Amino acid sequence: MKINYTTFDGNNQAGIGSLLQLQQHLYAYCKIENIGMFFPGFTRLNHYQPFNISQEKFCENLNNFFNFNSVNSSDENISFVAEDFLIKRWGEINNKIKKTYIEQLANNIRYDGKIDFDSNRINVVIHIRVDNPQDNGLVIPQIEMYKKGNFKQKYFKNVLRK
Repeated sequence: MKINYTTFDGNNQAGIGSLLQLQQHLYAYCKIENIGMFFPGFTRLNHYQPFNISQEKFCENLNNFFNFNSVNSSDENISFVAEDFLIKRWGEINNKIKKTYIEQLANNIRYDGKIDFDSNRINVVIHIRVDNPQDNGLVIPQIEMYKKGNFKQKYFKNVLRK
C-alpha cells in the first residue's frame, strides 16, 4: 500500500494552524487518490506557552482532540508530500472536491469539555494574527498582521456586531 505523510513537526516555530491545514489537505488528497495517510502526531508546536503546560502535553492534547486516523508507517512505500503541493498546486485546483473530505474530519474530534457555542445562533470565530514574541523572529510575508488602528480593526468590529 502506498502511504503519504507531510510536515507534522512544528520545529519550535510553527503553531497548530499551519500544520493542521497541511494534515487536512493531506487527508483529502489521500482519500481522493486512495492512498494511506501516515500521521504520527504533532510535535514541537509553538504557542503552547499561554496554556501553562509543557510543549509535549500541548501536542498530546491536540493529537487527542483531532484524533486523526493513521496507517502504520512500517510499509516501505511511504512518501513525503510537499507543503506547496498540498496547499497551492493541488489544493487550489481541487477546492470543491477536497472540502467534503476535510469536513469529514469533524467526526473524529474528541472533546468532552464545556461548549461555548449556541446551536440556535450563528457562531463566528475569528483568528486574528498579531505580533507574538514566541514567533522567534519568524516572519512570513503572506500573513496579514492585525495592528490596532488599521482597517482590520473596523472590519473585525463590524463582523462582531452582526
